[in-house]
Amino acid sequence: MSSFTDLLRWLVLFAWLGWFVYYWSAGKRALADLKKAAQPDHPPLDKWLMIIIGVMFAIIMVSALLINLNILRVNPALDWLSWPGVFLAIGGMLGTLYCRSVLGQFWTADTTVQTDHQIVDWGPYGIVRHPIYTAVSVQLIGTMLVYPDLLVFGMAWTAVMCYALKANLEDDYLTQHLPGYGDYRQRVKYRLIPKVW
Repeated sequence: MSSFTDLLRWLVLFAWLGWFVYYWSAGKRALADLKKAAQPDHPPLDKWLMIIIGVMFAIIMVSALLINLNILRVNPALDWLSWPGVFLAIGGMLGTLYCRSVLGQFWTADTTVQTDHQIVDWGPYGIVRHPIYTAVSVQLIGTMLVYPDLLVFGMAWTAVMCYALKANLEDDYLTQHLPGYGDYRQRVKYRLIPKVW
């Protein structure tokens, strides 16, 4: 492994840690949202998807650390994947932060409708209904490229699939509980990928 690839891998790992601390307030926000998701008025699957995603993130970060420390080995012929991977991983992280800032006070990890909840349909939410999930999926795909390991690959794709399920769950829940969401679904036809799905 080249020293530059090493540097890129450490950069992505530290970016993940920084993102986790900032985005999730070092887990406090995630735990609070997980407790809310366990309430009887929330979709039961929501809690389990949040837990699975959290476990996948933890396994990815531990695997990344083990690869960086050369405890787990990756094929050096795949080092070139780190270049596009870094841009995708960090771009995805920045995308999640931007999309969350657009949602403002209406952002939560759990599927819920807040008091005075309003539909946000501008910026990335005018293109797809769940742009945070799109951005975090890009982050995970980039991470797979930086750390081309079967375990990282499996955990990242599992998390991406959980986000796709969560997008479906949220659409159904919000259509039933948030006035005007059905109209929003008609205006913004795609969940995660413009012109595809």
